Amino acid sequence: MSDSLRTNLWSVEGDELHQFVDCLILGPYASADLHSLFETSGGGGKFEVPRYHRGRQTSREFGRIELGQTQGSEARRCIIARVLKHVHGRTDDLTRSAAVNRINLIRTMFADKSNFECICPDGSQGLVCCTLATQNARSASAPGTCSPTSTTSRPTWSTGPWRP
Repeated sequence: MSDSLRTNLWSVEGDELHQFVDCLILGPYASADLHSLFETSGGGGKFEVPRYHRGRQTSREFGRIELGQTQGSEARRCIIARVLKHVHGRTDDLTRSAAVNRINLIRTMFADKSNFECICPDGSQGLVCCTLATQNARSASAPGTCSPTSTTSRPTWSTGPWRP
């Protein structure tokens, strides 16, 4: 079954993943040079290096969050994309395993007939008592009502406790 499951990780601008990567690279600054900036010999000016920022080099504000996609410098978009790919590769098996475990738990619950039995007035359990509960609810002037009990988290029918 796990081979049939496909997972997809997504992340939007400004979420925890983007903030985490930004914190690692930017620290408290609005932008960061990814290599040392240096001047070329002979007065040729500064050698440009990749710069990491959220959209403007002078602001820590996120780009247009409503677009959902990663905004900012080309370096930032590339780094975030690679982090997403890495995280997805690491979490894919864990997500798949958790889904399969949950499906198996549900299968086990449905396979156990006692999970569908009702509690009888004498305290025993059985499917026949579900029929009695339904008949009693129909014959009452008001239809059966379901309300939570104070002793359990399971609902109780007006004719007795209900058991899923």
